[in-house]
Amino acid sequence: LDICPDTEPQDAADSKGCSDAQVDSDGDGICDPGAISNGPNACVGSDNCPTIQNLDQTDVNGDGFGDACVDPTVAIPAGSTVDPTAAIGANTQISKGVTVDADVELGTDVNLNKGTTVGEGSTVGDSTTTNQGVTIGANATIGNNVQIGRNVVIGDNVVIGNDTVIGKDCVIQSNAVIGNSVRLGSNVTVLDGASVADGEIVGKNQVVSP
Repeated sequence: LDICPDTEPQDAADSKGCSDAQVDSDGDGICDPGAISNGPNACVGSDNCPTIQNLDQTDVNGDGFGDACVDPTVAIPAGSTVDPTAAIGANTQISKGVTVDADVELGTDVNLNKGTTVGEGSTVGDSTTTNQGVTIGANATIGNNVQIGRNVVIGDNVVIGNDTVIGKDCVIQSNAVIGNSVRLGSNVTVLDGASVADGEIVGKNQVVSP
């Protein structure tokens, strides 16, 4: 009958095997959305911001996302998918067809154009822009004021520094590190685990090896 098989051994659990941390992630007494147990301390309701404590559940624009997680200046259009655990800063622009996965953090003034996908656990810094069709993998870290061209693919665990420009059709494979103020031309491939130093310019159609 255990519906929370990953409970930590030291944690108190309810009769269904669930600890508070599993059903009330931010510990504010309001249950995570879709929680199938209310935990030892019996959380209630359905939290509109499950990753940040917000007892008042304020949602000024009525979009279903608590203002503590998704700033009320942010409009999420029909046809886009934003996980309830995402955190999105003020004045961020989200176009149609965008997907923002679980535990993603978007800074202020971010612009995600049509068809952009941001993978689970990734962070996108302030004033960063993605063009159409960009894919960002899981647990990637994108800095501030980064410009990402059309149809760029960024793999898992990639790190991209501040003020970098990435041309269209680039592929940055998993675990690559791109420094600050880098310029990548179009159709550049940065291989798994490779790095590009701060300020470096890489011409179009080049391959960067580890």
